[in-house]
Amino acid sequence: MHAAHEGDIRHEFLNITLLLLSLGLWCFILAGDILPGSLPNLAMFDAVIMIGACGLSYFIKWRSFNIACFFLLLCIAFFAAQIANVSETPSALYLIPASLIIAVILLPPPLMLLALLVDGLLLIAIAPRADLALMLAIAAGQLTLVGLLRRYFVNQLKISQNFQDYAAEQMNEARASRAELVLMSKQLQEYQERLRDTNRKLESAFEQAEESRQAKARFAANVSHELRTPINLIVGFSEVMILAPEVYDQPLPAAYRADVQAVYRNAKHLQNLINDVLDISQLEARHLAIVKEKASLDDCLRETADMVADLIDKKGLSFELDTPPDLRPLWFDPVRIRQILLNLLVNAVRFTSDGGITIRVRVDEKEAVTSVIDSGVGIKAEDLPQVFDEFYQVGGVDALGERGSGLGLTLSRELIRLHGGTMSVSSDGPGRGSCFSFSLPTTQQLVAQMPATPQLQQRAAAEKRILVVDPDESVTAFFSRYLKSQALSACNREDEALRALEQFEPDVVLLAQELNYPQLLERIRQLPRAPSLITLPMPSGRAAIRQRGVYDYLVKPVSRETLAKVLATFGDDLASIMIIDDNRDIVRLFSQTLRSLEAGYQIRSAYSGAEGLALMREQPPDLLMLDVLMPEMDGFAVIETMQASADLTEVPIVLISAKGASESITPDIHGDITLIRPGGYAPIELVSCVQALIDSLQPRADLKLAGARPGLAAPT
Repeated sequence: MHAAHEGDIRHEFLNITLLLLSLGLWCFILAGDILPGSLPNLAMFDAVIMIGACGLSYFIKWRSFNIACFFLLLCIAFFAAQIANVSETPSALYLIPASLIIAVILLPPPLMLLALLVDGLLLIAIAPRADLALMLAIAAGQLTLVGLLRRYFVNQLKISQNFQDYAAEQMNEARASRAELVLMSKQLQEYQERLRDTNRKLESAFEQAEESRQAKARFAANVSHELRTPINLIVGFSEVMILAPEVYDQPLPAAYRADVQAVYRNAKHLQNLINDVLDISQLEARHLAIVKEKASLDDCLRETADMVADLIDKKGLSFELDTPPDLRPLWFDPVRIRQILLNLLVNAVRFTSDGGITIRVRVDEKEAVTSVIDSGVGIKAEDLPQVFDEFYQVGGVDALGERGSGLGLTLSRELIRLHGGTMSVSSDGPGRGSCFSFSLPTTQQLVAQMPATPQLQQRAAAEKRILVVDPDESVTAFFSRYLKSQALSACNREDEALRALEQFEPDVVLLAQELNYPQLLERIRQLPRAPSLITLPMPSGRAAIRQRGVYDYLVKPVSRETLAKVLATFGDDLASIMIIDDNRDIVRLFSQTLRSLEAGYQIRSAYSGAEGLALMREQPPDLLMLDVLMPEMDGFAVIETMQASADLTEVPIVLISAKGASESITPDIHGDITLIRPGGYAPIELVSCVQALIDSLQPRADLKLAGARPGLAAPT
């Protein structure tokens, strides 16, 4: 590339030299013609020949550039010698050293040296001796200067060519990169389209999986609810037969009594199995609530151990509770942890014939690990990975030959996960016992005590402390289920809320709209780190039934003890009770249970809302026990009719609903949601609040289609 570029320049220089030389010779001829006698005719003839030599050199260069240049130099030398000889002017010989400039510039080194040799010998041969030294000195000076200039020119040409080559290389690379970018852009578009198609397929698959999961959960819940009624009847009747046999006219024979006890025991087992299935379905539907509170794990362990103490003693097993003396309170749901511990302890008792059971607690900076250790039948190594699978039963039966449900450990592990912990099992093999362990986080309890460091402020965005102020305890469970908060506390009275402001240091206070707590509001304004205050209508089942004129409500199955507690609140004034339920067996069960209380109640029953209203109009009862879900005329329709009747409006009502149907008692929520932020809002906070409200509210039709319960309706 460099040689080709240099050759182009040499060709261009030769063309210019030939043109200028021809013009000079033409001017030489014109001068001789204009000034007659100034130049010999032979000199003018030589000039014409020299012009022809220039033309001939121009044509020769297309075949051989070097020959053309060498030919031109020889012609110039002989032309100068001829002019000096014809005109007797030695100064014409100075053209010879001048022509050497062309040799230095145009010829390669070998031909350049040859041209220098020829011209030098020619000067020595024809130049006058007086002028020879000067001519040679001038020639040497010219050659030196032109050589330096040629070298500088060549170097600059190389530098320029290098830059040009570099620029060309960069341009080629840029073109190649651009082509690659175009190709990559096309590929990226293809990948994006594939990704969008994959995302659409994933979304469709996720929706199908979600629909399948919800269908599975609904099926499990529906089947469990369908099974619950007959199981409740079996448990209820057998419980009355065992605990209050005097209700029946004749006592049961001993053999019958043993059989009834077996029926009762197995029915309770089946009832627990149904409850586990319901809990599993609620876990899969993400509706199972855990209500965390700051509680003593040691107390929870001891209370649970007391519940199984009789079982342990009957089997002659030893028991040990090993807890650290400085075990601090933790954030957990005592009801669920007690449920887990009870399941582990009962399993340990069932599968242990000799030896003992130990509960051991070990605490570090991050977690508290509780282990239930037994010396029972143990677990095979190949069975350990499946221990927590649904319906999987290690060994099939326990030490007594009884079979478990296979759901208790599955449910326990999921409940521990909801607490942010883990659950594991270990065993040295058959006959060497087993150890079930679960962990609970210990760091949550430090939130209220830690200083407001930047790290804590960063965590606070995800771990808000919420204080709920409402007389109904069910409201706390509701918000614990649906709010993603790490710490939630509840207060039923204003004085409790005032203390909680100081001790709990909430970030947000949720206050029931109908409550008038002026001291609480004033204290919130005075706090240096004042929490945000949200007043709203609460989804309170108790408040809802009070609005409907209902005294209380019970959730099936209703035990004899629970029913006795409710009736005891009426005192001695309770004489007659009306039972309305479309299930005749349920009516009969409640009748037998009431008779077993030996309070002498006058019991009447009806199997539909209309029949019950007709009987009550004839003789109003002292108490109405009313089922919620009934065909044709449900419990709420009966209540509305009673409130419209002067004779029945004062009759106290106890609603009875199936488990999971109590949500239907809560009506649509109406009212205003007010957010008070001490110190005002930043603009971005206001926008975030508005955006959160927009994202959370749905059209009423969508809520119904989604199966949302009425109590979750958007407030107006």
